[in-house]
Amino acid sequence: MRFLRSPKFSLIFAMIVFSTIGIVRKNILLPSAVISFFRALIGTLCLLAYKILFQRTFDLNVVKENVIPLVISGIFLGGNWTMLFEAYQYTYVSIATMCYYMAPLIMIIFARIFFKESFSKYKVLCIVGAVVGMFLLTDILHVSVVGVKGIVYGLISAVMYACVVMMNKKIHHFSPIDRTLLQLGIASIVLVPYILLKIDFSVVQVNAHSMFYLLMAGIIHTGLAYVLYFGSLEKLPTDQVALFSYLDPILAVLLSIFLLGEQLHLLQFLGVCIVLVSIILCDRIR
Repeated sequence: MRFLRSPKFSLIFAMIVFSTIGIVRKNILLPSAVISFFRALIGTLCLLAYKILFQRTFDLNVVKENVIPLVISGIFLGGNWTMLFEAYQYTYVSIATMCYYMAPLIMIIFARIFFKESFSKYKVLCIVGAVVGMFLLTDILHVSVVGVKGIVYGLISAVMYACVVMMNKKIHHFSPIDRTLLQLGIASIVLVPYILLKIDFSVVQVNAHSMFYLLMAGIIHTGLAYVLYFGSLEKLPTDQVALFSYLDPILAVLLSIFLLGEQLHLLQFLGVCIVLVSIILCDRIR
């Protein structure tokens, strides 16, 4: 059973798990913010148990030094998940996923605007290509108002994820798993007042089916997948991690077609391919 200890297997398995989160969300009859809260809470408990099990402790001085970017990134993480789960509700999983995966290109644009970082003309072409691909994929001229709402939520989730990544650059002396544990804990805390103010619990339906998938989202898609993902980061070169990470959107699109019966016409499928190629090339170009 050596393959279970392989960093490559851990990363591939984590990507496979991440790719099914849209399907899991479709099976939970709860508001997106509530799902995000329980996913963050359960994920926090799982990662905390992992730390206790392996006798790892936090350096409180390091936490104090990074408290502001940790809190801000935790807020963005909670919003990121909530917007993504909303996107899954209003449009195809495949479309919401590709909107979400515009995040790397959004990060490049943000870096240019806020940090005056330069980028090559090839990255500009990649960004233009991704925008063209998104135009074809979303079929924006013919999509319904509800579908447009899902696309907007998906793009907002991408912006928020880009903000999380950019805030992570300001967090120092933390291992990725420790940083994520604190961000998940903060996300679960900040979502509480939002849920209490915005959610009408008198109309919320709770059943065994939804609870099963909610626990799956927290334990499998957050706790287990994050442990495997971050564990593999320490043992694999960056280029391999980047390459295997694209399994997530590719599998998400394929699973949405074969398991959810989502139908993409030829131009939309071409849009998927253009977006993926643009993102991959943009990541590889230095």
